[in-house]
Amino acid sequence: FIVAEQVWPARERPGWRDYGINLAITVLAVYLALPIGLLAGLTSAALHHYLPWHTMPLPFADASGPLGAAGRILTLTFVPLLIHDAWFYWSHRIEHRVSVLWEFHKLHHGDLRMNCTTFFRDHVLQNAWPSFFSIFTMGLLFDLDAAQAGAAGIYSGLFLMLLSMLYHSAIRMPLRWLDFVVVTPQTHRIHHSIEPEDFDHNFADVFPIFDIVFGTYRRARKGYFPATGLPGNELGGYRVDEAVLDLEAIRDLIARYGPMADAGDGEGLASLFTPDGRYTIAAFAEAQGRKEISALLDTPSHRQLMQDGCAHLLGPVTIKLNGDHATATGHSVVFHHKGSEFVVFRVAANRWYLQRAKNGQWAVARRENALLDGSEAARQLVQPAS
Repeated sequence: FIVAEQVWPARERPGWRDYGINLAITVLAVYLALPIGLLAGLTSAALHHYLPWHTMPLPFADASGPLGAAGRILTLTFVPLLIHDAWFYWSHRIEHRVSVLWEFHKLHHGDLRMNCTTFFRDHVLQNAWPSFFSIFTMGLLFDLDAAQAGAAGIYSGLFLMLLSMLYHSAIRMPLRWLDFVVVTPQTHRIHHSIEPEDFDHNFADVFPIFDIVFGTYRRARKGYFPATGLPGNELGGYRVDEAVLDLEAIRDLIARYGPMADAGDGEGLASLFTPDGRYTIAAFAEAQGRKEISALLDTPSHRQLMQDGCAHLLGPVTIKLNGDHATATGHSVVFHHKGSEFVVFRVAANRWYLQRAKNGQWAVARRENALLDGSEAARQLVQPAS
């Protein structure tokens, strides 16, 4: 999983520090959680004699049954997981509603670069109570011998560990055909998203059917991999750290445009755009694709500007972030050297539409530029981005 996250990252690649912190938390949580699981099993066994019903054998849990070894493995894997998820779904929802429990659970949500080791990033008390009740319930319903109980723990635990590492991973892997069957990386990323519209969705641990039935399911739109972390300004949240990095990356990208235009670096300037990016200069020119955008610096008018001396200055921009997309609004001024002085050649309004590439870098998908000559087109560009 770690190798895949480095090769096909959903957003920014997790670093070794991200992995190390989560694994350190894991060691402590597992060490403290084991006694809780044993206590749950012993408690349910002690209550057998007081139950108003008889515990029943788990169907197909014996390899000698009609489905053989395959039926035993499937039964001892998915029946415990179904019981686990019934408890987990509601305990998870409660953790998001009860402030005391949220204080423990937000350790898990505080990972800015969610990755396969985020699965382990849990406070021991967060794991304790849902784990206790799922194991406790299993013991009240079914009569399992020690071998079956051990096999159920191994099979269901291994499946859950691998699935959870997969859907917490930072791999850009859409599995839309599985979205309604088991939890997938995109559907669980919705749960960890810092976007307000994604809050309080996709609580299930294994089977999305619980979210679907109880109205909390949200399927990710195609290509949607939102930033993760804590909402608002909570400690460790995206708004404090990751948004600042995105804003600075976009400002740096736009600032690089001017020097490249002055130097006639068409190839470098075009690389700021996506491969099918578009640059529209109202009432003058429109270019689509890097080849056409690069050619704008080879026009007679631009060559004359460079020959005389020019400066393309980009003013400060206001930026609106929206996951993997952003808009920036600002002004640009071109100075032309004539004789012994510089004169204003062009003052324009600009709107930049940017998107994050698969490698995590920002690029310009579209730039619109219009002279500030009183035209409606220019006034529209300097309006706040919607």
